[in-house]
Amino acid sequence: MRKRRIHALVLPGCLMVLVALFNLWRTPALLQYAFLPGGELSLSAEKLEEVEAELAGAAAVTIHGVKNGSAVSTEYDTSESSVTLYMIGTRWNEVYPRAYTDGEPLSPAALAGAQRMIVLDSDLAFRLFGDREPVGEFVDLSGERFEVVGVARHARRLGESQTYAAWIPLGSDEALGCDLMVVSAVSGIDGGLMTLFGNAAKAAFGDGVLYGLGKERMRATMILRVIALVLALRLLGMWIGLLKRVGGAWIEDCRARMKRLYIRQMLGFVLARLLAAALVLAATLGACWALMTFFVAPVLVFVEWVPEVLVSYTAIRGRFWELVDAASRPVSLVTAELAEVHFWANILRWGVIFALIGGVMTALNGFFPKGKPSER
Repeated sequence: MRKRRIHALVLPGCLMVLVALFNLWRTPALLQYAFLPGGELSLSAEKLEEVEAELAGAAAVTIHGVKNGSAVSTEYDTSESSVTLYMIGTRWNEVYPRAYTDGEPLSPAALAGAQRMIVLDSDLAFRLFGDREPVGEFVDLSGERFEVVGVARHARRLGESQTYAAWIPLGSDEALGCDLMVVSAVSGIDGGLMTLFGNAAKAAFGDGVLYGLGKERMRATMILRVIALVLALRLLGMWIGLLKRVGGAWIEDCRARMKRLYIRQMLGFVLARLLAAALVLAATLGACWALMTFFVAPVLVFVEWVPEVLVSYTAIRGRFWELVDAASRPVSLVTAELAEVHFWANILRWGVIFALIGGVMTALNGFFPKGKPSER
């Protein structure tokens, strides 16, 4: 018998899927509202209170600005211009927690007072100060001195265009300017909270783009949900068929025993079989409920996919054009976290494609083997 070989694309595809799923799982489940800065940055911090009041404590909310290509220098004639500078507001450390190797994070008082303090990532601190103790030293940003109060662990992320990162209070130096502003809130994929957050952010900061990173993660894994649905339905059909065969065998066994045993002697046997059947039925119904919950979840999350009236052609057509309009928006402000999700989503899709192609080729090789089959 000829041994079937697995196609070479299956293993790389599965590895790509696993790596992508791991990294998607690591991305934070945040709500983000990205917009272009206008006016003084310190005013944005004041407007954040309006969003917090609208959410009424339902989630921790913060704001930060992003400035790419910032130049940082020291009195030791060391400098670095490939720095992503994050101008952070209050509660930023709650929403974006960091591990600190030296010093401490920017305090709430420093953030609220827009004091000239800075936190460096560990690689940037070594680049600027070498073996010197960075905490307590000063760096220069656009001609202003900032005191180093902490050093944080930070690995360059896929959504960052610069090599290093640093953090300062929002509004501590208006001359620096800002490329992008982001309002963030800790959340899962609750559509109601996302809508409330988006409306509050738009009312406070004007036009922008709303993202739900948890929602984007689900969007990225949708292809796996479809594959899982097909497999689950197939396994459920096989399981029901097995239950029918086992149930039929039990009934025939009971009939055969009743011909030669009294009902009293059969009572224990029948009760045991009924208990086993009840447990199997309960487990089957529980599995069906879990599968239904798993596969209905996208409909509850992507409510914009569902027309107001399912059987109305006008409602379906209207919802279709709403989705098209949203997809054809000419300008899209992408945060670093969203860029990271999109990157791993693409890796996931290509991994699934490779694995499926490899699976199909493996099946075809089984039907149409090459060469002569080996002897048994």
